[in-house]
Amino acid sequence: MNYDDKHRKFLQYLMQAGVVLDSEAAAVAMQIFAERISLKSIRSQINDRLNPLGMDIKGGVCEISGEKYWMVVGTTLEPSVKFPPMFKDPQNTYLKAIFTEIISSEDGSVSSTDCLNLVDNLPEIKLLKRDADIFLKEMYKMGYLCYREGFVFMGVKSIVELQPYFKATYQDNFYTCLLCKDILFHGQKCNNCEKIIHYHCMTKYVSLRKVQNCPNCNEPMKAFDVPAEALNASTHSSQEDDEPMEVTEGSIEEAPEEAPEQVAEDTAEEAQEEASDSSPEIRMKRRSKRSRRI
Repeated sequence: MNYDDKHRKFLQYLMQAGVVLDSEAAAVAMQIFAERISLKSIRSQINDRLNPLGMDIKGGVCEISGEKYWMVVGTTLEPSVKFPPMFKDPQNTYLKAIFTEIISSEDGSVSSTDCLNLVDNLPEIKLLKRDADIFLKEMYKMGYLCYREGFVFMGVKSIVELQPYFKATYQDNFYTCLLCKDILFHGQKCNNCEKIIHYHCMTKYVSLRKVQNCPNCNEPMKAFDVPAEALNASTHSSQEDDEPMEVTEGSIEEAPEEAPEQVAEDTAEEAQEEASDSSPEIRMKRRSKRSRRI
């Protein structure tokens, strides 16, 4: 199929929506193209036109729900230079402060109350809490932040689009998922070996192995640690772009012949864009914000 107005219409839909669930994107594609066509094929043809313009259609998985999303992101960011210019101050400075709180926390979250109170610690931005609350809701809608049960997490669009900036700014202050090897902000930690895994990666791994043991040390990992949202979403996300999921040497011997599938291949593309030598060095110790599991 050649690139035509149908592709342009689908691209316009994605750009206007911001972030789109995989199932919704597939349904819209079916309506526009009037035939069953893979999102991978549509994405490839559109990206051939977008890439010279510094844009790309990418997929990413929400760390909280485990659901896959599609979005149009910029690819011309110079991570070592400055924060992506999508907002102006005071929102720019405020969002960076929230990112710092999330990344420096032990479990990748900050309470919504603490988010609002951050404006008190940033007197230079002169942002009212009322305006900060409006801005936060806009960030939830756009996918840059994710809100669940009174806590704020890194949104799927930030995970996909801003990884070069995060790596350049926060250096090695990140966890890496044991299974998909991608950057991780919020996941499940093994109490024995302390390796950390995306909830959605662990869910898929368990569904294939039929036992919920740590892929690294083989110690049991409690089933209730995996959020119900991730369990439900694992059966709905698209499989067409998935590749084999990596596991450690210790877990390969006991794994079935069919390796678990990778669940974050599109996001991994961004993670490979390493920071330059001129990146600022900001190192922080992760601090616990709460003991309750999500």
